[in-house]
Amino acid sequence: MIGFRLGTWLNDNTRIYGNFILDDKSYKKSYKKSHATDSGATTSESYRYKNYELSLSADYVIPLTDSGNTQFYAGGTLGLNKLKYSQGQHTDKVTGTQVNGSRTKRDTALMYGLQTGVIQNLTDNLSAELGYRYTRSNNEITGSFNGERLKLESKSQQSAFLALNYSF
Repeated sequence: MIGFRLGTWLNDNTRIYGNFILDDKSYKKSYKKSHATDSGATTSESYRYKNYELSLSADYVIPLTDSGNTQFYAGGTLGLNKLKYSQGQHTDKVTGTQVNGSRTKRDTALMYGLQTGVIQNLTDNLSAELGYRYTRSNNEITGSFNGERLKLESKSQQSAFLALNYSF
């Protein structure tokens, strides 16, 4: 999972920022055909799952030390979550015939959540952040791929994160 955010401080205790997060997983499997009439050809299949998030967050920040170098924050997030599943097109390596066509399914849903964490100022412009985030959405993809029933859901996500923040 990788994410980027860009934001600003509204005052000493409030920050807002936009998030873009991508969770991208893929895998490939190969197998030999098992029918007696087959020539033992190898077939490969590739699958890819992507989960995109585009959201806006706001946090209330409270200093934990007199110097203000260590801060606690809590806030909320609202945005869109897009779930995408792809099955690649494959060719039999021995006969050269096409086995499956490409298929893609998508679903986009409203996403909302909460986050909390601690910010440690390292320099005037650089800080480290350790946080926890919980989000909810209602994405669901159903279909049939290779004759098997498929159901992918993205209902809730939890993540702990470590971030480096640079202030201009």
